[in-house]
Formats: sequence, structure tokens, C-alpha cells
Amino acid sequence: MNELTCTRTKLLREIQIATFEAVEVNLYLDTHPYDNDALEALTKYENKRNKLISEYETNYGPILAYGSVGSDCKAYKWALEAFPWELED
Repeated sequence: MNELTCTRTKLLREIQIATFEAVEVNLYLDTHPYDNDALEALTKYENKRNKLISEYETNYGPILAYGSVGSDCKAYKWALEAFPWELED
């Protein structure tokens, strides 16, 4: 695996971890909606996830078909490259 693929894969895993963290805290908040510590943690994990996704999309293109890169990216670029789950481990 080359260095670019390694960096890309690492970034995807970090996005998965941050997403998992946010989902777990969000589930906790379903039953504990007034837990201020959990609300702060959710904000922290969502911000972390958004930052990682922005970094990924800046370097590798949209992570989703409706990515947040903006209108300056080429249409359907995401469909021309390997999908995240197709990258080698």
C-alpha cells in the first residue's frame, strides 16, 4: 500500500471513529436529554467528524455523493474513483 492510500485509509478510519462516538453519545442523549456533559461531548465529536470529513474531501474529493466540498468540484467525480469500502486495508 502506498503512502497516499495509507493516509487516505487512516483518515477514513478516523472519520468512522468520530462518527461512532457521535452516534453513541446521541443514543445516550435519547434517554438522558439534560446531561450537559453528554451534550458537550456530542458537540465535540460532531465538530471533530465535520473537520475530518472536510479534510478528507479537500484532499480526496467528496466522501458522499452529496459531499460538502461545494460547487467548485467536478460533477460526479466521486463516482469515478474507488469508493471508501473498496480501498485496500
